Formats: sequence, C-alpha cells, structure tokens
Amino acid sequence: KPSQSIRLKLDSKGAEPTYIKRTRFLNYLKDEMSVEIDKSMVEVLEKGRDIVVRFPDKSAFASGSMTLSKSILHTLDKIAKVLEEVEGNVLVAGHTDNTPISTDRIRSNWDLSTGRAVSVVHHLLGAARIDPARITAQGFADSRPLAPNATPEDRAKNRRVEISFEMPSEDEEGQ
Repeated sequence: KPSQSIRLKLDSKGAEPTYIKRTRFLNYLKDEMSVEIDKSMVEVLEKGRDIVVRFPDKSAFASGSMTLSKSILHTLDKIAKVLEEVEGNVLVAGHTDNTPISTDRIRSNWDLSTGRAVSVVHHLLGAARIDPARITAQGFADSRPLAPNATPEDRAKNRRVEISFEMPSEDEEGQ
C-alpha cells in the first residue's frame, strides 16, 4: 500500500528541485524497505543520480542459480508496487564474482548475471502493472566489482542484483 509520499513523480516537471525529489524518494524507499535493510536482505543507496536497491547474492539467489529465492519474493512485490506508482526508467543489473561458471544451462558469468536480472524483471512485471518499456535488464558478469575478488567475503560482495531507479537530471527536467 503505497503512502501519499510516493505520489512524487520521478520525471515530473514540477517546481521542486531534482535533488529534493531524489532525497524524498530515497528516504521513502529506506522506510518501505526498513525490515529488509535491518535483515541485510537489501541495501538502499544513492549512486550518482540514481536510487539503487541492491540485493546481495545470498538473499536473492542460491549459488549458481537464476531462480529467485522464495525469501526475496515479498520484497520484490513491494518494489513492484512502488514501480507501479512512480514514473521513470528502471535498470535491473546482475553482477557476479570472477569465479568461472559453466553448466549445461549457464555458459558463463555473463549468462548467470543476465539471467538473474531477467528473473527479477519477470517477477516485477508479474507482480504489478508496470509498462515493460520502462524496464531494462542487463548482465555485467564480473566486470563491475564492488571489491577485489581476493577473498570469499569480497567475492560475495560482488555477487548481487541491483534495481536502479533512474532519476532525471536538472537539465532533463526542463526539457
């Protein structure tokens, strides 16, 4: 049940500056995801001009799998309802560590990262009325690590799925 504050439109042409809209939206998402944040199931952060919901690998997928964990479905349903209420584009990006994978279904980390992003997109589209033209799925394999792949802990940080809410810049709002 989205609150009144969700009525902000990510790409609205209103008089409110973008940084204020971004801050209100970031705070709204943190509030909505507070239980999941406390359980380390997700992180909600600002990355450049985007707002990102980051799912560590362990909370969203079993090792080497592209099938969503049941424990994350409720969280994705909440995010889908947010997407239904706001405007703007969304990027779902899958990332892996640098440990090679090769199975009958998964040829490489590129397949795994992209497959995970696509699994999230399918769930979001099935959980709410969202225009599919607003969502992009991308796989980055191990090309954008958060940490060096030197330890098991660092490799775990690199295995993730991120949902980025693309926020318009000040220049784009005036167009």
